[in-house]
Amino acid sequence: MPQAALSVTADTRRAACSGLLPVVRDYIAERPGCKVLDLGYPNSGFLEYLRGTQCRVYYNTEKGALAACMQNGCFDSHTGTSMGCGFSGMRFDVVLAWDYFEYVSAENLSSLGKRISACCQPGALFYLQTHQGSTMPATPVKYQIVTDSKGAVRLEYQIYVKVQPARRTAANRLLECLPGFAIYKIHLMQDVRQEHVFRYTES
Repeated sequence: MPQAALSVTADTRRAACSGLLPVVRDYIAERPGCKVLDLGYPNSGFLEYLRGTQCRVYYNTEKGALAACMQNGCFDSHTGTSMGCGFSGMRFDVVLAWDYFEYVSAENLSSLGKRISACCQPGALFYLQTHQGSTMPATPVKYQIVTDSKGAVRLEYQIYVKVQPARRTAANRLLECLPGFAIYKIHLMQDVRQEHVFRYTES
């Protein structure tokens, strides 16, 4: 992966409206007892966003989990076997990976995709983002989900100071690593990140 380069971007907050998190929330709201796996760190904004739905949200905070590897910048080929979901035998209705797929090496991407497929119920949704600009943060950012007075859902995050070339991963390339999934919806955000929702079609 290319070395991170310094950016002159100021240390301020940025926000972009999400077009697909409302789709995911509606899906959850329509399914009481829905099980949601968030591969990121526990996020109070996301939990607040799901208030009123009858779901259970799971996080994997064990050492070697995907979120810890991404945020600590220690993800490499040796962590490929320990980056999985950590919930053996469980099947989820929704899985969220935010922009983590963009930071997983090519040799580990298929392994991660297979683990995600294995823990999905038929019809499950998988949400993730890709960076479609020329650069992306050197490490994943932490989002705060905010709903404004007009009902728009914004993802707020700290503007980064280190960047690297963006992968600009195509949806079809992602699907190659996600056996059993098909494209459900795609949305391009104002900050040139693209949201994807894939649906697990296997029985």
